[in-house]
Amino acid sequence: MLYNGGENTTRTLAFEKEVLRGKRIRSELARARMFVPVCTTRGEILAAEAAKYVLEKLPTIQAVGQVAGVLGVSREHISRSFKRHVGCSLWSFVIALRVERAQKLLGGPLLIKEIAKDVGFGSDSSFLRAFVRHFGVLPCEYRKKVRQETLTNSERKDLRASTEPQAHIGE
Repeated sequence: MLYNGGENTTRTLAFEKEVLRGKRIRSELARARMFVPVCTTRGEILAAEAAKYVLEKLPTIQAVGQVAGVLGVSREHISRSFKRHVGCSLWSFVIALRVERAQKLLGGPLLIKEIAKDVGFGSDSSFLRAFVRHFGVLPCEYRKKVRQETLTNSERKDLRASTEPQAHIGE
């Protein structure tokens, strides 16, 4: 459990104080609308600890039972507590964070298959389904749109640079 004495108690109390002060757990939680403003019950603390663990170990998480084992509770207990205090299931939270991290990587040079593997998806098809469910477009379409916007922005910069008056040196 969380209050078993020793170093875990110190770590848990420090984390609890941080949350009690109203700080956001991390920016990814805020983007996913998973802010836990005040932790006063064990269930709330457990949900916050689960979210913190997920954020730290996102690509390696394979099941809810893995998170439950680390926190020393049953899979059913962590699932109920997380859903009650955060508003979505723990697994939905994991998938949403993976998809958001993948979204950031789609602007880069990695292949879509590599991105899916890097953020923790077991297969390309599960990544595609989750991405479409979350954003409404395929990852390749999203990447195409991002690259077009980037190209358009760089074209604008080039156009501005060519139309700005040049200062002549030595006049």
